[in-house]
Amino acid sequence: MHSIGFLEGSEGTILVQLFPGTNIQVEIAQDAARHLVRLLERYNWTKSDHKLYDDRWRHFWRGIKPVERAIVSMYVHSNNGGEFRGTVKLDNLPPALHSADTRRRRPRATDAVLREFASLEQIFIRACVNVDQIALRWHATHRDEIALCGSALTDTAGTWLASDGSINLDAALRDRLLTAGLSEDTAQQTAIRLLLEVQYLIQERKQAILDRVRDRDDVDPTSIVVISRDNPTIRERLVQARLGQGTYRDDVLALWDNACRHRMLPRPRGGCLACEALG
Repeated sequence: MHSIGFLEGSEGTILVQLFPGTNIQVEIAQDAARHLVRLLERYNWTKSDHKLYDDRWRHFWRGIKPVERAIVSMYVHSNNGGEFRGTVKLDNLPPALHSADTRRRRPRATDAVLREFASLEQIFIRACVNVDQIALRWHATHRDEIALCGSALTDTAGTWLASDGSINLDAALRDRLLTAGLSEDTAQQTAIRLLLEVQYLIQERKQAILDRVRDRDDVDPTSIVVISRDNPTIRERLVQARLGQGTYRDDVLALWDNACRHRMLPRPRGGCLACEALG
């Protein structure tokens, strides 16, 4: 069975199955897709010799940026049934991606690729958690700081969630705490603890999603929803719907004003995949 992780998109783009727990193919720039393939080939290479695995893995994982790790993890989970183990299938790639060879040298990402990766990761984060969940967590773990800063900390979290991934939450929280009168050392330490609570919450929510993925059959490759990179709001709404941040049928119908306007992959029998998916 060939991988459905990468498919040819419109001019200059590639369709990637990236979000765990969904059957959504997101359209991304070829440069970003090419870099992801190079990272995944290197990921596979670390597992090609069990005797060398530990050294290869440390060299690979420590040598890439956190956002690259996040996207690799998302792709592997999405295409390996919710598991982050084993190799991923990279056969039958679109021609634009054939030149990747990560075993010769460590892949280096351009700033544009890193920005696209950060935006994709942020979409997944927003599908996992919302600002109310973060506020509830902080009220339970940092009641005094929340009381001191009022809504400023949760407002900062909301701004970060709504961003394209370019905001440093740690620094933004520290600045808020400094404004509230904390010393620089105390503000920095508190910001780190608040950030860790957010990361723990995101990890818990991601784990719940992956547990659901592992409990169900593989995605049918004939029922893939294609989302254009030119429509980021539509892309995000569908990711959220598929991950359970609302009722899937109602969300999709509301998104398209109860009309059939999805851009879908061809299916031999024809027909509307969206309507079939909605029942």
